[in-house]
Amino acid sequence: MITWPERQHILVEDDLLLRATEPADAPVMYAYISGDRDIEEFTRVPSPYELHHSESAIARWREDFEDQEVLQYAITLNGGPIIGQVTLFGINHHDHNAELGYLLSRDARGNSVMARAVELLVDYAFAIGFRKIYAYTDPQNVASMKTLLKAGFEQEALLKNHMTRRDGTQGDALMFSKWNEFED
Repeated sequence: MITWPERQHILVEDDLLLRATEPADAPVMYAYISGDRDIEEFTRVPSPYELHHSESAIARWREDFEDQEVLQYAITLNGGPIIGQVTLFGINHHDHNAELGYLLSRDARGNSVMARAVELLVDYAFAIGFRKIYAYTDPQNVASMKTLLKAGFEQEALLKNHMTRRDGTQGDALMFSKWNEFED
């Protein structure tokens, strides 16, 4: 059984802090998402990305948390402004699993911040009763695959024609998963 928290907890490890994304974060979030070709190519954010997309996403995440459908966190370092998001969505309470999604500002990439954020969120998810967390990535997104492997995920499957690209073509996806090693 997943023991859903009454409120969204702050998760901390050394200089890394994960917290609920707040409405005041929308301009910063917009600034690092808009115009980033990697985020546009490899995530599901709208394109073109506008400020109202950040504002509506934040409002929706708050509602979805209350409905036990999403665990979404802003990523910060040393108490600074947000530099990315890490999210569990598609939560299946019966099967104790969820899909992982994440994105990070260009300036924060390349120093294992995202792998650490993923590990922190997944460890928390396992502590509250999740048994499996999985993520899909485009086989061309080498950075995302490295992040997942560094965070302890294993490649579970190659899914043929699983993802629709921005240009409308269909492409393969790699599925990476991590299982709760403490579960019986």
